[in-house]
Amino acid sequence: MSAISIVEVESNSEGIAIVEVRQGPVGPQGPPTGDLPRGQISIQGNTTETNIITIDAFVQAGIVGTLDTLTDIDFTALGSGKFGMIYNGAATRTFWITGSYDATAGNNQTLAIRMAKNGTSIPATECRAFTGSGGAEAKLLTTWMLELSTGNEVSLVIANTSSDADVTIRRGRLVINCIP
Repeated sequence: MSAISIVEVESNSEGIAIVEVRQGPVGPQGPPTGDLPRGQISIQGNTTETNIITIDAFVQAGIVGTLDTLTDIDFTALGSGKFGMIYNGAATRTFWITGSYDATAGNNQTLAIRMAKNGTSIPATECRAFTGSGGAEAKLLTTWMLELSTGNEVSLVIANTSSDADVTIRRGRLVINCIP
């Protein structure tokens, strides 16, 4: 339901009222959201190693996630060794994105995670964690807002900032929600 509402009333220097009027939804909840685009993927119990060639170089994970089809609207899981999703919606929108890896690379390694949009990693999304012993898992988490258009990809990339030891991502999650 739409109605006209008075948003702001001010008086200018001559005492004349200035009124800002907007037409929009009625109610305290703001605009109706309907079924906004969203998607989530995960992987559990992975044993495939991600090949690290260069220290501190971010690479695609070499694994793919399973799309949660029960909650998905306008997203599909990426293939070809990319842990991510592609946006299939018609409108360009802003999304809140959260991704995490539980990963190991042996004893005393610092691992890093970043988001990537269309294959380009985003430095502002970087998070690092340390693996203290051979079997310890680093808990890596990143979150950011991105604008996505039809066909844009979001993936999680990983780096070993300590050595060129390969990384095993045991578990991963990526959740993308449209901001109304």
